Amino acid sequence: MNKIKFLSALVLGMFLSVFILILNSCNSVDSNVTIKSADLAKELEGGKFEKVGTTFGTEDGPLHLFVVVTNTLDSSSNSHDSIKVKASWYAIEAKDEKNVLINETVFVIGNEAETELNYKLYFPRPWLPGKYKVDLFLNGKLDRSIPFDVKE
Repeated sequence: MNKIKFLSALVLGMFLSVFILILNSCNSVDSNVTIKSADLAKELEGGKFEKVGTTFGTEDGPLHLFVVVTNTLDSSSNSHDSIKVKASWYAIEAKDEKNVLINETVFVIGNEAETELNYKLYFPRPWLPGKYKVDLFLNGKLDRSIPFDVKE
């Protein structure tokens, strides 16, 4: 009887060990890839940019979100297929617009140690004054929300 308990405990221990190894390998990309920074900016004449913090004017545009993604995995390893970084722009309260998705853009990047991304949002008319946000996702998980205002 003691042999059966011992063998059962041994099999259970081996199963748990394999399960933990599989779980850790699935999470290794997420734990090694981070968004280092995300800054809003407006485009100026001559292709230059100005970081604006969280307030834009109605005539500002196109708007930019500069994102820096860092990866601590060895760039020569093929330990994952790709890294997906998505920006979703929303009008939260802008005149008659409430919680409306304006645009979504996804960048798929490789194993580089650091990648700089530029999300560009162009609006064909003046911006409506109000509250907006951009949600930034890393591999399908919300990393941060960046609220911003448009003022006259």
